Amino acid sequence: MFLIFCIIWEDYITAILLQANLTHQEARLTVAMADLAAAEQELEERERALQEVKEQYDAAVSEKQRLTDAANNCLRKMTAATALINGLGGEKIRWTQMSQQFKEQLGRSVSVLLIMGCMIR
Repeated sequence: MFLIFCIIWEDYITAILLQANLTHQEARLTVAMADLAAAEQELEERERALQEVKEQYDAAVSEKQRLTDAANNCLRKMTAATALINGLGGEKIRWTQMSQQFKEQLGRSVSVLLIMGCMIR
């Protein structure tokens, strides 16, 4: 009988210890779940902040691309204008020389006409 009592007592103590351990583990689980909820909430906030930063980055990249395209377009126009100005600079020299030649020819033509007029009389 004593042996049965000892076995029952041992089972009783084991049950009490298991129940105490269960209570302790449930308390740890509750704390862990609260920590998990806090971590998930922080993760959600960080993901929202990350999304905002990504949107700002995308906007900045888009603006950079727009400005790069505008700068390339301006550079292309400046190159064309420089080529045109350089080309016209050569034309100015040529036209100035031709103008001087025409003045000289006009002066010679007038003197030739005067000489011819004198000869015809």
